[in-house]
Amino acid sequence: MMAPNNYEATGLPLGTPVQVRDRFEFAFRSGFEVSEATGAGYRLRRRSDGVELPVEFAAIDVRRDSTGTSRR
Repeated sequence: MMAPNNYEATGLPLGTPVQVRDRFEFAFRSGFEVSEATGAGYRLRRRSDGVELPVEFAAIDVRRDSTGTSRR
């Protein structure tokens, strides 16, 4: 069992590969992982280079990546 702070209330553990909604085309894009769960949603990290994005994303704009692209 993971420590309580490794999970967000919606069930996305830290490090989970996710897709995020593109704010321009409103499509979901792969290539990210959860770096932090916040009261407002999530902080995300790009999987390609490990850089944390400088904004928070609402939980509604983040979903588990089911495309099978779990590369690092």
